Amino acid sequence: MSVRDPDVRKILCRELENERNGDPSCVVVEEFGLCQHSARVDVLVVNGTLHGYEIKSEVDNLDRLPDQQSVYNKILDRVTVVAADAHLRQLLALVPPWWGVWRVDAKGGGAEIEKVRLEAQNPSIDPHSLVQLLWRDEAIALARECALDSRLLRKPRSIIWDELAKVLSVDDLRLRVRDAIKKRFASRWIVRSQSRGG
Repeated sequence: MSVRDPDVRKILCRELENERNGDPSCVVVEEFGLCQHSARVDVLVVNGTLHGYEIKSEVDNLDRLPDQQSVYNKILDRVTVVAADAHLRQLLALVPPWWGVWRVDAKGGGAEIEKVRLEAQNPSIDPHSLVQLLWRDEAIALARECALDSRLLRKPRSIIWDELAKVLSVDDLRLRVRDAIKKRFASRWIVRSQSRGG
């Protein structure tokens, strides 16, 4: 029996119930677009971290992984790749040591996950990439909170993003971005991502 993307998503979402850690504001978003990049992470869990999960089923290849890795490494606090056994050896050689690696194996009409390597904290978040997760209205609200010049609020959002990345520490920005995404998808546990706000 081959393990396909829907099989992996089903077992992954079941596994992610544990990610909530008693946090009722935690959300899980499928197919979450990452700022101005073309990359989308298969599943994003937003609680105390931004934790991205990338699925590589048996029918997938790893051709896009270097580009995905370049984007994920700038933005996500933690990354776990959830992959069919056929990809395991190559993945362990390709991805950074702080990425988690989970193996999915077909078992009698279903699938099981084995956590081969646990994820660690991303050592190098890029604030200019991270801030681009904010929609325009979210960026404007944060600029007001930070008491930035009111003339800035009429500027293109790229300029607002740049100013926010300058005035906020990476840790503060991580917190503000997480809070904005939680509010955006408030009270929904697993949601399909929607198009970006202006």
